[in-house]
Amino acid sequence: MGDRIQVSTVSGGIFPLKIVGIYQSGLAEVDNVQSYVNLKTAQRILGQPENYITDIHIKLFDIEAAPTMAKRWERQFDIKAIDIKEANAQFETGSNIRNLITYAVSITLLIVAGFGIYNILNMLIYEKMKDIAILKATGFSRK
Repeated sequence: MGDRIQVSTVSGGIFPLKIVGIYQSGLAEVDNVQSYVNLKTAQRILGQPENYITDIHIKLFDIEAAPTMAKRWERQFDIKAIDIKEANAQFETGSNIRNLITYAVSITLLIVAGFGIYNILNMLIYEKMKDIAILKATGFSRK
């Protein structure tokens, strides 16, 4: 934070910028190559006029409304709109697979632990059977 960097363009122009914040999305392949600047700075770096815009990202209060909003804006403005679920489908798939593996390992551990406890109790009963038989033979009741 606060460091000054120089951004070079494809055409050879160099622009000094200052780092004012760091954002991590959690996706390393995106975080390693993507940075954010305000719109005026991006237009100046690219050498484009003030009406030049490539992407617009919109933050919603309700993430579940994103697919319907994207479809509505595609129809209304004749643009390509991608909702967060479609954009992060790969991340969601990875999360689902990780959850599935976690549950499978947990269930396997519980089954193995259950068989271990069963075997210990079973062995204790077999070891005590001779003692129980002697006590019954000497007159003790089943209770």
